[in-house]
Amino acid sequence: NDLKTVSYVDDFYLCDDASLIEGKIEYAIQELGKLGWHINLEKSCFTPKTECKFIGFLVQTGVGDKAVGLKVPKNRIDKVNKDIKRIFKKGQATARALARIAGQIVSMTKAVTPAKLLLRNLYRCLRSRTSWQDLLALDMETIKDLRWWLKAFEAWNGKAFRHQNISIEIATDASAEGWGATMFPSGLKAQGYWTIEQSYKSSNFRETLAVLLGLLAFLSQVKGKSVTILSDNVSAVCYINMQGGPAMELSRIAREMWSLALKYNIQLKAQHLKGVLNVQADTLSRLSSQYEWCLHQKVYDYLNVLWGPHTIDRFATMATTKCIKYNSRFLDPASMGVDALLQGDWGLENNYVNPPIRLLDQVLDIMCRQQATATVIAPEWKAQ
Repeated sequence: NDLKTVSYVDDFYLCDDASLIEGKIEYAIQELGKLGWHINLEKSCFTPKTECKFIGFLVQTGVGDKAVGLKVPKNRIDKVNKDIKRIFKKGQATARALARIAGQIVSMTKAVTPAKLLLRNLYRCLRSRTSWQDLLALDMETIKDLRWWLKAFEAWNGKAFRHQNISIEIATDASAEGWGATMFPSGLKAQGYWTIEQSYKSSNFRETLAVLLGLLAFLSQVKGKSVTILSDNVSAVCYINMQGGPAMELSRIAREMWSLALKYNIQLKAQHLKGVLNVQADTLSRLSSQYEWCLHQKVYDYLNVLWGPHTIDRFATMATTKCIKYNSRFLDPASMGVDALLQGDWGLENNYVNPPIRLLDQVLDIMCRQQATATVIAPEWKAQ
């Protein structure tokens, strides 16, 4: 009979098209009776509605694809806000009071997307307790999160039943040298190298950061879409799906990732992908950096005084660029365009060009064709 129902212990919620719901209600009552269930008629509602309360949530079934599915009732929001205001008024909080707030917010995660994301600092604060009666000092990050709940709760209250059908997969990987990401089904690629500081971080840090950098690199392609992250790192997958975790560094990356997803309406989730299957992203992350050179900063500064200010670095990455604007070999979060030789704006910029030696002929050709001004770094070959 195709009953569309949700059950939680002895609570049942039934939904269907308006023309079919009456018959489905009668059938459900009969079948539950046959199975030995006793229906509490006083607590039950048999009148079809487009909004009803079910296990602490408002279930709304409006018209159209944008109809909200679940919302937190106002009385629950008011209760959380009251507890938070009480803490701010006193200027301190017991571990029990903070735990009560955390428990209330956790129970709302089905209807409030960033709920878990904005609880991580609160949990870290609670871990410092020795008993539930302890008075805990709130750090600025925890205070900031609690203020968010007071100001922005209502704006994020509600999750739709229906989601975007357009799905994109992004496979990411990280090595000791760099990171790589591939987007499916388009086949777009993004890649970059770590700074010295990043290269000494843990593999979990690099793998999680690779996901964030991949999202940023493909941002224009993933806005408003459903995105599945494929990673061979279990910790990265967990921190994305759980919106953070115990490690502060990884939680900060996850928070930035989810902030991006919320801002640009990206439905984000992560899945584990076996390393042997993550071939393309792995290859990108291991590209040799032997050609990733750049001038010493003092030398560049001298050239910039002579012939600058330069407005764009034509052959660079996030780690090596000398200008705010740059072109890169692959997509990366801040690149103005992939492959400098395919760009049509050379004549509009004061170009800084430090290319691979084998590309010098092509660089001179594009400069002539576009009548470009440039400072070109090249070897002094007196015999040629």
